[in-house]
Amino acid sequence: MAAANSVYLALMISLTSLLLPSAISQDLALVHTQETEEASVTSADAEPPEVSSDQVFVATEEWQEVRPGQRVPGGLHVRMNLETGKKEAKLLEQAKDNTLWKESGLDHKALKEAMKNIKADDNSEGKTDFDPEKFRSMDELKDALGDVQMNMKTDLELLSKLINEFKESKDDVDKVTILEDLEYYVHQYDNALLFVDMGGLKDVIIPSLNSSNAQIRLHCCLLLSGAAQSNPKFQISALEAGLLETLLRMTTLDADPSVSTKAFSALSAIIRNFPEAQNTLLRQGGLGVLVKLFDKEEKSYEKLKIKILTLISDLLIERETVSATEDETSLKRKSQFNDIDETFSLNSQIRAQGWCGVFSKTLVLPRNDRQAKRDDLLSTISEDFPLRMEHDIIEKLLGSMQSILPVCVSGSPSGLTSVIGSEDLVTKLGALRSQYQVLSDKERAEPEPELYFTHILETISSVTTFLHSTRDEL
Repeated sequence: MAAANSVYLALMISLTSLLLPSAISQDLALVHTQETEEASVTSADAEPPEVSSDQVFVATEEWQEVRPGQRVPGGLHVRMNLETGKKEAKLLEQAKDNTLWKESGLDHKALKEAMKNIKADDNSEGKTDFDPEKFRSMDELKDALGDVQMNMKTDLELLSKLINEFKESKDDVDKVTILEDLEYYVHQYDNALLFVDMGGLKDVIIPSLNSSNAQIRLHCCLLLSGAAQSNPKFQISALEAGLLETLLRMTTLDADPSVSTKAFSALSAIIRNFPEAQNTLLRQGGLGVLVKLFDKEEKSYEKLKIKILTLISDLLIERETVSATEDETSLKRKSQFNDIDETFSLNSQIRAQGWCGVFSKTLVLPRNDRQAKRDDLLSTISEDFPLRMEHDIIEKLLGSMQSILPVCVSGSPSGLTSVIGSEDLVTKLGALRSQYQVLSDKERAEPEPELYFTHILETISSVTTFLHSTRDEL
């Protein structure tokens, strides 16, 4: 405590000396010379002679002459020597002993250190920051809180509770709510595995997929999508439980298009980056089943069609990436991709199942009426005007065409005929090129263009060039 008091005292002295200089510099000082008892009173702030100088007077413990034009810092003894008629100044007496005070004022760094040391020096009892005696156990806290319910459950307990409630529930609305709660928990990797270990696939998923209630089927598919994403162990369990066949059936046969779309999303999540699941789908003739959806003309199936083409494109890119990489994991996956009869391979089924002819039916020109043109032009100049959904659909279709069309024409001279059809696809691409050229020009004229329409235009040009070059070769 003595050390703390001494530092505290030094701090107070330092703060006092911060205030003293300005006060002293404004007071009148009576100064006697050694040669005479006559004195003169002057102020430290007296107007300097009209001699310009940037020099600052440097004070010492002895009287020194202040030259004309020199600036005199505050906090000094200042006098007028009546014998010589010159101004003189020196340090205050207390400044000699005050280490925190310097010629130009307070040393703030030293003062800051002194303040920090006050707390450090006050640790006279040698106690640490953590004192176990100041903390109470959980039981003591519960007793102290009295009627407050402290219901802290682990994820394991919550999953178990939800699964049991689902099994016991007879109400469809309650089941939907439980599925929503389960979806929240199984997004976490470990919770998804706990869900499997606790019989979730058998007791919750399979009954829900076969439910007569569309909302139960839909939310079950959402649960599956969340649990399977980037979770190989869950993907394996889903494959072993036979969910691929069920989800494929729901995608193509469910009466509700929204359920079909969610079922396909769940199927996609299970087979992505999982060669064995992809081979299982191909062996079951999955691509031949999915292509039949493109005969449906209802607009409600438009989103599902785009998802299917995007998945096929992604699977082709996945195989190309694996083939171009030589690390151990890629070599193993490449071996798994090749562990299937050529008849059931992805490339063979794309050509055999009619996928090369779906683009002429699926690619639809965007609206080009007056309102649509206005909306498109506004979207090129400001983010406040969102892009129309048609452009997103066209962008995804063109992207899938870039991956799938080369498969269609490779190894089969007749493949190009099925791709082009009756020149319908080439005609549509030409019309699209004209529309997007206008939007691209408008976009490029902006100070900071995002080049969204320009990217679509470049993709159209790439696909058109490929088709023309392939036709010329044949």
